[in-house]
Amino acid sequence: MYIFIFLLVAHILGDVVFGSHKLAILKRGSGCLSQASGQMIHGLIHGFMAGVMLYLCPGIQDWLKGALYLFCIHVLIDVIRSNIEKRLFGSGKVHVKRSEFIEWIRRKTKDPEKMNFNNLKIWLLINILDQVSHMISLCIITQFIS
Repeated sequence: MYIFIFLLVAHILGDVVFGSHKLAILKRGSGCLSQASGQMIHGLIHGFMAGVMLYLCPGIQDWLKGALYLFCIHVLIDVIRSNIEKRLFGSGKVHVKRSEFIEWIRRKTKDPEKMNFNNLKIWLLINILDQVSHMISLCIITQFIS
């Protein structure tokens, strides 16, 4: 169980602490090269964070294998999500920024039309499925390396 917790911390660090708006836009770029570079940079951040956390995890010998698995699976999940978002919301932009979502939760949105729940349903569904996919991948990686 503690391996999963270490991987979860790595995931949160990779998405929240080391994730940026510029990187999110790059991952949704219209060009193949910009999208691939955005996905690879983001995946490398996650792989590196997983490697560090697994290395610090007591008794784990296969920390590098776990980091590589996480890198590959994370990039695959994010490529699928980014392509879906590009088709639905357009390329080169993020449909809802993290700050807009936090404002919406706090009921202090600056754009009530955009942040109307009916307009957010599909975006919320994509995000929920994305995070569930990542959590399942963390469980699978935990099983492989424990």
